[in-house]
Amino acid sequence: MLSECKRRFFPLYYNTADVTSLFNILYTNHKGLLDKFIAYWGVVLKKFKFNPYVIGIDIMNEFIPGNVYDDPWIKLKPGGPDNLQLLPFYRIIENSLRKIDPDYTLMFQSTNIPDILPFLNNFYIGEYHTTPIEDESNLEKQMFNFHPYCCISGFDICKNGEPSINNKDFCRKFIGNIVEHAERFSKKFKIGSIITEFGACSNTQACYYEMTSVTDAADKHMFSWAYWNYKYYEDITTTAGTKEEGLFNEDGTVQEYKHKALTGSYVQAFQGVGNNMFYDHDTKVLQFEFEFDNKISEPTVVYYNKELNYSNGIDIDISFQDKTKSDYEIKIGTEEDNYLKIFLKPKLQDDESRVTKVKVLIKPHPIIY
Repeated sequence: MLSECKRRFFPLYYNTADVTSLFNILYTNHKGLLDKFIAYWGVVLKKFKFNPYVIGIDIMNEFIPGNVYDDPWIKLKPGGPDNLQLLPFYRIIENSLRKIDPDYTLMFQSTNIPDILPFLNNFYIGEYHTTPIEDESNLEKQMFNFHPYCCISGFDICKNGEPSINNKDFCRKFIGNIVEHAERFSKKFKIGSIITEFGACSNTQACYYEMTSVTDAADKHMFSWAYWNYKYYEDITTTAGTKEEGLFNEDGTVQEYKHKALTGSYVQAFQGVGNNMFYDHDTKVLQFEFEFDNKISEPTVVYYNKELNYSNGIDIDISFQDKTKSDYEIKIGTEEDNYLKIFLKPKLQDDESRVTKVKVLIKPHPIIY
């Protein structure tokens, strides 16, 4: 019965011989299970092939090694099951789905266990796959996605369901290391990365610190992200007990700590190549730097939540490396609510091909009493 299943914390089921055996059955196509799995994704891909709002296909969520008890020394070695089981698994799927849609984006994960092993609050991060899933001609159609949770850093970190506020500094460091490692992995294979799940906590100050640890790390490494989860939706995993991990309370009101953590300012598009970006949740200041490209005719686009963070307006400061503001035509527009557009154009033709670093600082206009 579902009520009996929910008596135990759901990750404990991953440790059972039954579940790890089922993963192996899928990986090895025992009795054609993988064939059916691919056929299912084929139907999904055909359905959403021309849907502009689908950014990628995440084949499966949070893998574990298959038949781990048969060969624990290899399958509990970080990176081991990624290369032995997931790479062949993904390649078989990719080979089939590319025939349906050559241009779809394959979003892939590593195994949560053992790539990140909790040992008394110290951690070792595995190497994930040592070779890319597809050949170099399709690198732009692959995206590594991962879930940075502090709970996986140690057995006692989430003994009450989520990290306590006392662990906020440790969790920030731990999550920062996970995101940094993902960036190294992505750069190694020249593929994109996205955080597709994080937070999963209640409406508390501790949850706010957990979430901003992820969003700050994502800013630092220029990663996109998606919070877990939007609403309860009768989920039977971590939200089964409290129903609080979504963004809304049961009466439909927004959870204020999560609202504050997730509505920071960020750059949606650069008029050039972005170098860095950081939003300070306390001061509401957004800073970013990019290499200006005059050949781009569209502006830099910034999202900012006017109602929540800038009710008194914004101040903008733009500076240039080896240049001054007088060397550029600068157009700043706020035609749409919550969107700021900055367009640059050199006044001298000789400067049009020169690469210039541009720094932008956006902050709330001070309230004068």
